[in-house]
Amino acid sequence: MIVIVDFIYSLTQKWMSIPEDYVASLKELRPSGLLSTVLAFLGICVLAPISEEIVFRGMVQRVFARNMGGVLALFLAGIFFGAIHLTPQLLLSMIAFGIFLGFLFYATWNLTYTILAHSILNTVSYVQLLTLPENELASSPPYADNYWVLLASALLLAYLLTRIKKGAFASAKAPHDRPNQPDGF
Repeated sequence: MIVIVDFIYSLTQKWMSIPEDYVASLKELRPSGLLSTVLAFLGICVLAPISEEIVFRGMVQRVFARNMGGVLALFLAGIFFGAIHLTPQLLLSMIAFGIFLGFLFYATWNLTYTILAHSILNTVSYVQLLTLPENELASSPPYADNYWVLLASALLLAYLLTRIKKGAFASAKAPHDRPNQPDGF
């Protein structure tokens, strides 16, 4: 999913220019010492995924599902997730990622998987923040423009999503046997 998110980000960069304040905010986010690197890692790669998943999947998607049905809930929670990231350059890619996380939660009814997926994306982004030269911070990674990598990633993602939906990776009971599950799931 990371490749697909980066590909969408790469496309949005072609449609709109990257504002200087966005680049400046990325430069400010880059830590400068060991302690700030560790604290930033904990905030970006551990605490943010946990808190955002508790809010967006654990609360928002559940409330939406209870009131609107599961599929609509995952799309609306995904759109809301993308919108809160507050930058036009990230909007479409974060909506796509939010919908992916919503599907993951919809299929497994388990926040652990969404937190882990969110943490992996944030960790890859954090490593890019630490390793890219300052003048390339807002640019997409080179693999994002490679259509073969995108195709392979999309096929792998489709395969994994069908396996998840079938319950091949879920150790929990079937959705209708889960306690406290809102209608529509």
